[in-house]
Amino acid sequence: MKLVAFIPSFARSGLVQPGNLPSFSISLLFCWVVVTSGLAQTDQQIYTDSLQNNWQDWSWDCADDLNNKSVVHSGANAISVTLTAAWGAFSLEHAAMDTSPYTNLSFWISGGPTGGQQLQLAALLGGTVDGTTNLGALTSNSWQQVTVSLAALGVGNQPNFARFWLQDRTGGPQAVFYLDDITLVVIASAPAITTQPQSCTNIAGTTATFTVSADGSVPLTYQWFKNATNTIAGGTNAVLSLSNVQSNDMGSYSVLVTNPYGSATSGVATVTVVFPPSITQQPQSWTVAAGTVLNLGVSATSTAPLSYQWLNSSGQIAGATNATFTLNPAQPNNADSYFAVVTNLYGVVTSAVTTVTVYVPVSITTQPASQVVSARSTVWLSVVAGGYPAPAYQWAFGGTNLPGATLSTLTITNVLLPNMGNYAVLVGNGYSSQLSATATLSMSPSITAAYSGAIAIWGRSAVLSVGAIGTGELSYQWFKDGVAIPLATNQTYQLPTVQLGDGGFYSVVVSSDLGSITNSAQLVVNPANMELGMYAGIVITGTAGYAYEIQYTTDLRDTNAWVTLTNFTLQQPVELWVDTSVNAATRAHRFYRILSGP
Repeated sequence: MKLVAFIPSFARSGLVQPGNLPSFSISLLFCWVVVTSGLAQTDQQIYTDSLQNNWQDWSWDCADDLNNKSVVHSGANAISVTLTAAWGAFSLEHAAMDTSPYTNLSFWISGGPTGGQQLQLAALLGGTVDGTTNLGALTSNSWQQVTVSLAALGVGNQPNFARFWLQDRTGGPQAVFYLDDITLVVIASAPAITTQPQSCTNIAGTTATFTVSADGSVPLTYQWFKNATNTIAGGTNAVLSLSNVQSNDMGSYSVLVTNPYGSATSGVATVTVVFPPSITQQPQSWTVAAGTVLNLGVSATSTAPLSYQWLNSSGQIAGATNATFTLNPAQPNNADSYFAVVTNLYGVVTSAVTTVTVYVPVSITTQPASQVVSARSTVWLSVVAGGYPAPAYQWAFGGTNLPGATLSTLTITNVLLPNMGNYAVLVGNGYSSQLSATATLSMSPSITAAYSGAIAIWGRSAVLSVGAIGTGELSYQWFKDGVAIPLATNQTYQLPTVQLGDGGFYSVVVSSDLGSITNSAQLVVNPANMELGMYAGIVITGTAGYAYEIQYTTDLRDTNAWVTLTNFTLQQPVELWVDTSVNAATRAHRFYRILSGP
């Protein structure tokens, strides 16, 4: 609040000592005007937190503190004053100055905790006290603005104003009171805008600032508006700052500048809020088959226009400058990491990295084939397949995976009946798979225990037998000298009483749906108690007296299977040696060699 004291021109005195004041009383009229802080450039500040513009403290009978912080009107400091004796005064002095630019002396005063202080204001023109003004009793704990015309103090429009003071007017000490914001006020004028606020463009999240400059008598007050009519709370300074601006801050802004003598409205300034790119949907990773049309996309929002550039591990992709990048069709060499960079005039943002995997589905070009095999043979089941990445294999037998069977060819050695059945292979490359056709492994009739011939004794019994295996049911037919023997259709053929005419060449044909095999051998019939043997003989031609080593083997393929039978010294140049250790009729397939002896 501002306390304005209007002083009649006759209420002046040249004396300030008690008893020398004029005997008339002074009537004060007080007008309260609502104002706020603000000083025009031409106002002269006498005290704001400290003495300004070469003013000095020339007080008497006074305890004052120019840096009081306990009771402050504005800023950091105020002046605390205690008048310690009758007619004591708080006095401020300046070199003689011209008051023609100024109309009023303005200051804020508080009665402190007690209030009720009785003070008078006086000024010195040259060496003469030209006028005094009595202040009403001060109010406790309340700030009031006092504005006194310089004319009322007798120093208006004068060239040699030098001093003014606040003085006890009761003839006794005065309790502590407080002063702040002491100013010589220029000639009254309405506000005038000197610098208009300027429009601005701000990136979202930053601070937009509007500044206005105005001349005019203090105090100047400011009120900012949005869109002409919306009062902005807190927008009461020459500078308006809008922090963290967003879309809802866009609009037109203006400021109304007022003082007790009028008002002025600034021009309109606008704030435009722009946005850097922000990705709202990231590109996705894909795993697709070769030949697929693949679209990689990114979604972004911001202030238009937006620009796009897709990149992979090799750098920028020529022509890939849209929100969608298309691989048409995708091929295995397109497998890579991809990302997009989105830009506009106000920023740049990079998308997440997406991975594209392109595979060629597995395709079996040659299926494994069913086979009919013989016992103890080696079997190879093979598949031919393509795909990218290169496929892997897993063979299964009867629906159960075979451990370690992970090549395109399955090898089975020494096959027997347990190996017969259905085989298949699953071919896959991690992205697709194909199960092969079933390959059935079957066994043709195979001899496992051959009939190798026999020597039967006339009048006794004899049994001819063969061992055979194969897939399915096996049938047998025995023959003698090429003629089928009636009812001889079992695995064994029995002669209850052997006759001399039973001797001959016997064979058995083992058959199934998958084929047949014949096993043949000689049956020799001897009279009772007579045995007929067949022995190998070797004619050795050499030098008499020389020693030789005779060896044999039953398998010429195994070079380490030779066994020494005897060491023999030749008695004459040509000599016959007979191997009586084995009957060739029952133990065939013995091979011999002669080496130089030891």
